[in-house]
Amino acid sequence: MRKPRNNDQPAAPVSWPNVRKVVDDGATLQVHGGGHFLDIASLYQEDQLICMFLCKRMRFDEIMDRLDVLAKRYNDEGKATDEVNGSE
Repeated sequence: MRKPRNNDQPAAPVSWPNVRKVVDDGATLQVHGGGHFLDIASLYQEDQLICMFLCKRMRFDEIMDRLDVLAKRYNDEGKATDEVNGSE
């Protein structure tokens, strides 16, 4: 039987805080796959690209780490990253 959660315990650290911020602000996270592997990961806010990159053979945590780095760049510098079509 599971022990009830103690609300006095500190919350777990937030994973991928930059992705969380843009998603909380209304961004859409998409990871597309074909067959057994994921192909493309992207973040959009409304119709504005935040980032897009190829993620074939990457593990989920690697995809989320990369999304977080690119979301931070977007938050800090206002620069979108499109590694699929080769533009910034």
